[in-house]
Amino acid sequence: MQNVLIGRRYRLTEEIGSGGMADVYKGVDETLGNRPVAVKLMHAHLANDPSFTARFQQEAMAAANLQSPYIVNIYDWGQETQADGQSLYYIVMEYIPGEDLKSKIRREGALPSQKVAEYAAMVCSALTVAHGYDIIHRDIKPHNIMVLPDDNIKVMDFGIARAGNTQMTQTGSVLGSAHYVSPEQAQGRPLTAASDLYSLGVVMYEAATGKMPFDGDSPVATALKQVQEQPVRPTSINPNIDPELEQVIGYAMAKDPRARYATADAMRRDLVRVVRGEPIVGAHGNADDDATAVMGAAGGAVLGGRRDPQEMDGTTVMPAVDGVSPATPMTPANERSVGPEKKKKNVWIWVVLIIALLAAAGLIAWQLGVFDQDEDDPIATAYMPNVTGYTLEAAQERLREEGIAIIVPPEIEALPDEVLEPVLPEANPDLITIEEEFSPDVPEGHIISHDPEAGEHIEDPVHAEVTLVVSKGIEMFRVPELRGMTLQEAERAVADADFVIESSTEHNTEVPAGQIISQDPGEGRELPGGSVIQVVVSEGVENINVPNVRTMTRQQASTTLTNAGFQVNVSEVFNNDVSAGVVIDQNPREGAALQRGSTVEITVSRGPENVAVPNVLNNTETAATTALTNAGFTARTIYAVGDFGVVIEQEPRAGQRVSPGSTVTITVGSGTDQGEDSGD
Repeated sequence: MQNVLIGRRYRLTEEIGSGGMADVYKGVDETLGNRPVAVKLMHAHLANDPSFTARFQQEAMAAANLQSPYIVNIYDWGQETQADGQSLYYIVMEYIPGEDLKSKIRREGALPSQKVAEYAAMVCSALTVAHGYDIIHRDIKPHNIMVLPDDNIKVMDFGIARAGNTQMTQTGSVLGSAHYVSPEQAQGRPLTAASDLYSLGVVMYEAATGKMPFDGDSPVATALKQVQEQPVRPTSINPNIDPELEQVIGYAMAKDPRARYATADAMRRDLVRVVRGEPIVGAHGNADDDATAVMGAAGGAVLGGRRDPQEMDGTTVMPAVDGVSPATPMTPANERSVGPEKKKKNVWIWVVLIIALLAAAGLIAWQLGVFDQDEDDPIATAYMPNVTGYTLEAAQERLREEGIAIIVPPEIEALPDEVLEPVLPEANPDLITIEEEFSPDVPEGHIISHDPEAGEHIEDPVHAEVTLVVSKGIEMFRVPELRGMTLQEAERAVADADFVIESSTEHNTEVPAGQIISQDPGEGRELPGGSVIQVVVSEGVENINVPNVRTMTRQQASTTLTNAGFQVNVSEVFNNDVSAGVVIDQNPREGAALQRGSTVEITVSRGPENVAVPNVLNNTETAATTALTNAGFTARTIYAVGDFGVVIEQEPRAGQRVSPGSTVTITVGSGTDQGEDSGD
């Protein structure tokens, strides 16, 4: 497909990747100055499958509105019919130089813990934005995480993302990459944002150990292990892994979604703590050994060994592995000799007793008024979540879920239900300040920034005052009339709109030099701030250097001057040295700079001027010869019968005009009948 034009503007240059649904090509956008782009083309055999075309369109729609430095930008998408009648679906996105995380792991092996935490924190930032739009990626894997040359990352490929309640599964099957799907995804159960966090946990496990936590002979076998088995603890494979990072991986890979981090931002905050060398908070506000319970003992699971994971890492359609229950935490190998049925029974007895004790304690505490809250007393602390990129409604909902800036109910009713399934209170409008700003990067109605900042510790969340800065979208400005202005005047006229003036020049006989001849877009258009306005500035009347036409014929000189842009005025003079019809002189001289259309004077020779032959009849031979010589003629003498010594004839005749230097023949009388020609 190299050198193929897609959408009448995107020129494909080379293939850079291939997946289960599409091939990816590097290309250029010829409409925007050959800007580098990446073009994803859906496989031709899938074009007639409505479900796959819907997923392809879903990717473009899901990712187009996501604004994050850690998400690949989507520029365009479309469909066109090829010469063979086949439909071609394509997505145009930002071209990312670098390599995907999978390639980096294959090349370098296990990565340092701090680097794993940094990469995962950036992925969490991307997921926070996506989840804020109610978009679940559903295919988080290292193949979809691009590592840039500056060591930042970008998440790509929202091809099977779920937006809202849109279901992209097939009956009895599930889309995903078997090595990275969550247990609930493998079983075809409803997914939540926690499903992406599980997949990210698998990615972190692989990056920290260089090995996959689960591997089977087929995608289904691998997915089944996601549901039934526990992975080996990462430190059993790589003892250099930071224990705090292992804790984060453990929370992320919990089989029960409720045991994972509540949000991607909460997981990101713990990852930042790992990078800083600080203790993590954990998925539920503590950092005990519960997270490691999801990891098996050394040797408890087989890692790799059967097949290169690359062969099964593609996004595929797998039958849902129904009929199996999520695995319980694996115990160390030296404890497995205890009878499983008896041990399981004892565990459930203790669970029932603990729940009963907690319920009784809660009831007693409620009756004693322990739940009554003095408004002047601070309650449990919290950390400000990152709600940038959220809609205002979603941001307020997120604050409500975190218990920040909320209205506390005066009393708790129906204690058992309220204790077990608490109903979150409403946001407190008196504590949430809404400010609006224009933004070229954040869509209208979404959060640009907030105070407190993300991750900031809040001592008294219920009474915390929060400021949310909401985007008003891109500010539009009216384009002013710029024609007739100088370039400097035009730049001052558009300074408030931050428009960029790009100029070109051309000669013009009507607009003075330095003034704007035309503009695009024209006056009155509404454009976003920072838009480009093209203007053409006059260079005035064009000056041309006069060519040299001397020694040319009259016709040659006229043609040369006319073609150069001049008018020609011709005068003629006699000249004894230059042949008739040849240019003797010109004005102005060659090389002079004149405005186009100016007149050049040329002087053309008429040749020598004719003169009258003097009358030398009846003169003596000597006198006649002298007179003719003095007049510029050459005298030739012949003799004939006549008066002796006197000119009796001349040719040309007296008064006839001939060229200077011509020969005049005089006939001189010899006085006898015997004349002799003495000329020649």
